Amino acid sequence: MLNAPKLTLAILINAALITPTFASEQSDAKGFVEDAKGSVLFRTGYILRDKKHGIEDQSSFAQTAIVDLDSGFTQGVVGFGVGVVGDGSFKIGDNQHSGNNMIPRDNQGNPYDHWARGGANVKARFSNTTVRYGTQVLDLPVLASNTTRLVPEYFTGTLLTSREIKNLELVAGKFTKDQMSDRINTDSNQLDDAIVWGAKYKFDDQLSASYYGLDSKNALERHYINANYKYPLANQSSLTFDFSGYHTKFDKNANTYSATGVL
Repeated sequence: MLNAPKLTLAILINAALITPTFASEQSDAKGFVEDAKGSVLFRTGYILRDKKHGIEDQSSFAQTAIVDLDSGFTQGVVGFGVGVVGDGSFKIGDNQHSGNNMIPRDNQGNPYDHWARGGANVKARFSNTTVRYGTQVLDLPVLASNTTRLVPEYFTGTLLTSREIKNLELVAGKFTKDQMSDRINTDSNQLDDAIVWGAKYKFDDQLSASYYGLDSKNALERHYINANYKYPLANQSSLTFDFSGYHTKFDKNANTYSATGVL
């Protein structure tokens, strides 16, 4: 019997062989440079924890620039492109009491004066199916990058997204590295083969539903379902009903990290 990731990939291949019922994204590609886009986000982070009863106070103060550069796809039956994500930061003040998952420390426990992180990725697209490999910021219901600190969490691996069937989006991926927000090491969370898959379908302008799954070796299994219904009201107003549910099963020996739950 096919497992969920292999079954998802089989569906993607079959869908690609069927004549699409709507326009191909790749056929609209303008070029590697013409469709390129990028952004630089400057962010200042400050955290103060006023601890009591003889416990040493912890504070963090730093500045960063977060870079996200993404090329377009080359023209042709199969399009190719590249992307870069990363950040460069420096601390403000001594930060000798930092311990808020924001400023990385060296082997002696001292905060870095300045540091840089990130990486590159490559991508390819055929019809309405895109595969990307490399360093990525993820936003999946079952595996999402922690972005609540100064800089984002980065995952390294492969993610395939397909929209070959109208109103249906399928995803499948495998990730092998997890760089937490306050770490220099590219696999500080020691991620071990996190496999994700899922589907999202829009029935009409009012109703949509989705399911996503995660299997992280020696850590956990996670399943997510969602249903969203938009009820139209007068004067172009609407009332939205949204249901989401999670089911997570941890390995009995797993050491989990609260933001991602994958270690």
